[in-house]
Amino acid sequence: MRTMQRYSFNSFAVAVPVSLVLIFCFGCGILTPSAHETKIPAEFKLAEYKGKKTLVLVNQPAWLGAPLALRRELTERINNYLVEKVELSSDDIIEYEQLSDFRAKRVDYSMMTEAQIGRALGADFVLLAVLDGFAMSKLPDVDYYNGALSCQVMLIDVESGRKLWPEEAAKPIRVGFEFDVRGAEIALKRLANSAAYCATRYLYDCRKDKFKIADDRSGVGWQKWN
Repeated sequence: MRTMQRYSFNSFAVAVPVSLVLIFCFGCGILTPSAHETKIPAEFKLAEYKGKKTLVLVNQPAWLGAPLALRRELTERINNYLVEKVELSSDDIIEYEQLSDFRAKRVDYSMMTEAQIGRALGADFVLLAVLDGFAMSKLPDVDYYNGALSCQVMLIDVESGRKLWPEEAAKPIRVGFEFDVRGAEIALKRLANSAAYCATRYLYDCRKDKFKIADDRSGVGWQKWN
């Protein structure tokens, strides 16, 4: 009986430290944040300026050869992400229609700076997207489209006219896809939506597993992200 008790005690004495080691090792893994939980910090937290109004201004030069609908699509998608992701109030977003009406009525619009346009529309910030590349084509013999869109994005303080973000001259955004089977209109919307997402992800703490999207071609090695 004493032998049995001694054996049981020794087994218990060994089991407890082993259990503690297992709990410590595996527990560390459990406590390590996953990509789902980890967030990439915002480069500029726009939501901290609540009550300030933001104007999204898309500069689409004529030489680009892009459909006029692209400017509206990109503006409205950025506006939506500013509300959905950045968590701005919809009351703090200057609507595209207001900008469009202003553009149509001002004969000197093309001579105005971004800050002047923002000031005239009651904005505190201008989120400027300058389009510098566009391509979309129909694949031979099928109703499939491929496309690419690029732009330079920056945030401007209306009062001072100073660029607030990014630290570099502008944030380059590159998106594209090899084919889309849903027609030209949907393909254009897809480019606008992808560019809008990539432009706004720097303005809030974005989840790490949501930071990259399939159409993102903004950096070196983008082919490996998909």
